[in-house]
Amino acid sequence: MGVQHHHAHVVSAMAENGLDGEVIGVALDGTGFGNDGTIWGGEFLRADLRDFQRVAHLRQVPMPGGSMAIKEPWRMALAYLCEAFGDQATDLELDWVRRRDAQKCGVLKRMIEKRVNSPRTSSMGRLFDAVSSLLSLRDTVNYEGQAAIELEMMADPEQRKNTPSRSRKPIGP
Repeated sequence: MGVQHHHAHVVSAMAENGLDGEVIGVALDGTGFGNDGTIWGGEFLRADLRDFQRVAHLRQVPMPGGSMAIKEPWRMALAYLCEAFGDQATDLELDWVRRRDAQKCGVLKRMIEKRVNSPRTSSMGRLFDAVSSLLSLRDTVNYEGQAAIELEMMADPEQRKNTPSRSRKPIGP
């Protein structure tokens, strides 16, 4: 039986808390295929144990390069800057812009504009990746969630003490 990825997140939280009626579930994660053909990860669902309706989501942005945007969070930073500032995204007076290879940024901007290999995503994980890159914390990652984890550690140094050591699954085959 097929189950929609984000509905499964909500149902698992319902089961864990002994809920069986209708709920509003918020599913925030990195990547999950949505039933509208986009990549979800910032969803608000009205759900019960059997069904759901997506009632809201984070604003969708392109994921330039598809899965490469997971491995290289700077791509998501560029996507968010392009959404906010359009053609001026790489003309901004930001350290992030100065650190970029203008040719690579130009290629990605054209990919975004032409919608080539740039699926739309509402992912909270990709938003955290973008913020991490914009703050010069992490432009590339070695494992899924690394940029978000390092962003959390910067925001709350106590997390370093409280974050259990866990195995990290490398990205890729």
